[in-house]
Amino acid sequence: MKSLINKVKKEEKKAMLQKRKCVICQAPARFKVKGLDNLAYCKPCAQEAFRYLSYLEKIPT
Repeated sequence: MKSLINKVKKEEKKAMLQKRKCVICQAPARFKVKGLDNLAYCKPCAQEAFRYLSYLEKIPT
């Protein structure tokens, strides 16, 4: 039963992250700051703001 609950929570979090919008231009976000779920960026804005995408986590699709 616990494993089912954990799977549901994991899928809910995944769905929430997929609906993220870029904090700069409101386009669909593909990257987020490591450890901070509320700061998400589209690829062009992430490259402009950070230059190196290795500083960011890719949002699962």
